[in-house]
Amino acid sequence: MTAFDPEREFVEYWEKHLADPRDPQLDRWRALERTQVARAREKYRTDIERFASLEGRRALDVGCQCGALAVALAERGALVTGLDVEASLLEGARARARGYGVTATFVKGVAEALPFDDRSFDLVTMVDVIEHVEDSDRAIAECARVLAPGGTLYLQGPNRLSPRWFRSDPHYQMFAISVLPPALGRFYVTRVRGRPRYDVGTFPVGLSTRRTLERLGLTLASGPGFPAKSPMDWLRSWVGLTVDSMFTLVAHKR
Repeated sequence: MTAFDPEREFVEYWEKHLADPRDPQLDRWRALERTQVARAREKYRTDIERFASLEGRRALDVGCQCGALAVALAERGALVTGLDVEASLLEGARARARGYGVTATFVKGVAEALPFDDRSFDLVTMVDVIEHVEDSDRAIAECARVLAPGGTLYLQGPNRLSPRWFRSDPHYQMFAISVLPPALGRFYVTRVRGRPRYDVGTFPVGLSTRRTLERLGLTLASGPGFPAKSPMDWLRSWVGLTVDSMFTLVAHKR
C-alpha cells in the first residue's frame, strides 16, 4: 500500500506551473520545496511559540509564497491568512493546505498596502520576504498597522552587509549582487548572466529594521544581543543586526 504523501498535489502543481526549466537552479529549488513545511515547523513555528500562543489566534503570513509557514501555523490551531503578490504561488499554497488537511485563507496583495483593516491580526509573520518588497519601511509599517494591541510581529531577513551574501547571495548564488541596487541586479542577472528572472529588491540591514520597529512604537521582545545589559550584549547586537547572514526580530504592539 502506497503511503499517503501530503505534498503530492502541491508537487504536481509546482512542477507544472512554477518550475522553470530554464533555471539552472531548478534542482535546488525542487529539493528545497520538499523541505519547506518541515523547516517551517521546526525552525519558525517553534521559535514563534516562544512568544505567542497559536490556538485560535488570527495570524497573517506576509509573503506566504507556497504556504509552508501558513500550514505549520494552522496545524497549531491558528486562524491563518497568507498573502502574496503572485496568484500562481497562492494556488500552490491552497494545494499544499489541502494536502495537509488544514484550513487557511490565501489573498493576493502587496506588503506595502495590506488589504486588511487596522488591528485585524494577533500575529504577523514576515519570513524571508523583506528583501523582496519595494519599500521595506512601508511594509513594516503596514504589518504594525494590522497588528492588534498585544499582538506579535515576527520578522526575519538577510543582512545586506553580511560577508556570506557578498561571496554568494542566497537567491542566485552569485558574487556581490546582494549589495547592488535592484535595477542593476536585475540587469546583471537576467541580461548578463541570462537567468530567467530576478525578483529581489534591496537587502535590509537588521539594525535599521530594528530602528523602524521602534519608531513605530513596537516593543522589542527578542533579537541579537537583546536585552543589551553589557558592552558584550551591545556588540552581539551590532554584529547580529549588521554582518551576520540573517537577523530575526520579534516585537509586540502595546
